[in-house]
Amino acid sequence: MSNFNKEFNPEKISLTFFTGYAGKIVGRTENRLRDLLEDKNIKCNFFHDRNRLFFLSGDDESSDEDMLVAKLSERLSEREINVFIGSSAGGFGAIKYGLQLNISGVICFSPFTSFSRQMQTLDARGDGIIQELMSMSKVDSDRDLKNLFDAHANIKTLFKIFYPTLSNEDTIQAFNLSHSNVEHLGVASKNHMYSDIKFNVVGNIMQQLRAIHSHGI
Repeated sequence: MSNFNKEFNPEKISLTFFTGYAGKIVGRTENRLRDLLEDKNIKCNFFHDRNRLFFLSGDDESSDEDMLVAKLSERLSEREINVFIGSSAGGFGAIKYGLQLNISGVICFSPFTSFSRQMQTLDARGDGIIQELMSMSKVDSDRDLKNLFDAHANIKTLFKIFYPTLSNEDTIQAFNLSHSNVEHLGVASKNHMYSDIKFNVVGNIMQQLRAIHSHGI
C-alpha cells in the first residue's frame, strides 16, 4: 500500500543508469551525475552501449543480452530501492530490463520504446540503426516494449517517462506504453534532450525518486 508520509532516505536508494548514444544522460556526463548524486548518499552504477544497439546486444562489457541481465542481477544493490534510469536509446534498455528484473522503479528521458515496422511509419529517426536492430530479431513483437508489458500480468515496477511535448516523434514513443504503472511527464520542449529549455535533470530525478520511495515495493 502507498505511504506518502514515509520518510525519504537517499541511503536506501541505488540508481543504475543506461546512457544514450553520446554516453550521457540528458547531456550530463557520468562523472557529473555521480558527483551530484553520490554527494546525496545515493549509490550509482552506469552502463554504456557503445554498440549503439539499444542494449539489445548487451553493453560495452557484455557480449549479449543474457550476460547483461546476469550482470545487472549481480549488481542490484542490497539497498531497499533499486531504480533504473535511461536516456534516449538507453531508455529502451532501462525499461526492458527494469521490467524483467521487477525493480522498484524506472525513470526515463525521451525513451525509444519501439522500433517495430509500424513505429517506423510514425518515427523515422535513425532508419539505418533501426534496420540493424530489426536484423537482430525477425519477430516484430520482440522489438516493441508494449509487448513486454502485456506479458507481465502483475507489474509492480513504477515507470516515470519524461518526454518533450512539442516533439511529435518523442510523444508517440512515450505513449506507445500505456499501463496503470506508467506515468507520462510532459516537458514543454521541442528538443529530444530538452536543450532548448532549462531542464534540471538531477532535480527531476530526485522528485521522482521521492514518489517511488513513498510508493514502496
